[in-house]
Amino acid sequence: MTDDNPLPKSLHMAPAPKRVFTRPGYHSKYFLPLATIETSEIFDDLSGPVHFIDPIEPYDGCIGERTKEFHSYYCRENWISFKIKDGLYEFEGPEPYFEKVYLETHPVPERIHKSVRDGWVDAVNEHYQKRIAKYEKWQGDHINSSPEQLNHHDIRPDNFGGRPGHANWASTDFPLETEKEDEPNPDLPDQFHYPLTEDRRRFRYIGFVEAFDWRCVIHLFYDPVEQRALQTFDWT
Repeated sequence: MTDDNPLPKSLHMAPAPKRVFTRPGYHSKYFLPLATIETSEIFDDLSGPVHFIDPIEPYDGCIGERTKEFHSYYCRENWISFKIKDGLYEFEGPEPYFEKVYLETHPVPERIHKSVRDGWVDAVNEHYQKRIAKYEKWQGDHINSSPEQLNHHDIRPDNFGGRPGHANWASTDFPLETEKEDEPNPDLPDQFHYPLTEDRRRFRYIGFVEAFDWRCVIHLFYDPVEQRALQTFDWT
C-alpha cells in the first residue's frame, strides 16, 4: 500500500457496538461490527458515518432464507437494512427474521433434510457460539489496525466508492437498476447493479469488505434521503 493511494482516513475497523447500534445489547446478539467509514470520503455531498456489519447468521444457505413470513421490502433473503439516527444503526426487521429466534416458536422447516432435522436447532445455536468466539479474536487483532493489517485482510482503497459490478448477489430477489457498458473492456465488469428504494430511487454504493472470517463479501449501499443502510452478501 502506497502513500499516493491511501485508505480512507476515517476507516475504523472493529468499532465498539455502542458506536454502531442504537441498542448495542440487542443488536450484538445478531450482528458483528466490522468497519466504520465516513460517507464524506466517498461522496462530496454527503456526511456522517456508515458501518459494515457481519451478521452471525446464516448457519446454512442465506440469511433470511427460511423466515420469509417476517420479510419486508428491505429485509428479505440475503438482504438486511438499518435505519440510521445520529450515526447509529437500528435493524429494520423483526427479531424472528433471524432463524435462531424463529426456531424458538416454529418447527424446523421440512425442506431441511430429515437426516439433520433433529439436530438443526442445536446446530444453529452452536454456530452462533463459534462465530462469536472467532469474531472476538479477530476483533482483538483489528481494533487498532495498522495499514499492513488492513492490507492483509484485503482492505484496499478501491474497496470503497466505484460501481457495484455483477456478482451472484445481483441474482437475488431485490429490485435493481442495471447499467451496461456499450463498449465493455474484456478485463473489467460490464454490468453494474443498484438496488432501488421502495419509491424507485437508486441507493448510493459505499463499497465492500470481506466478512471477518472470509465466508462472503459484504456490499453496503446507502440512501441519504431516508437515512437507510442496505447490505447484501456475495457468497463464494
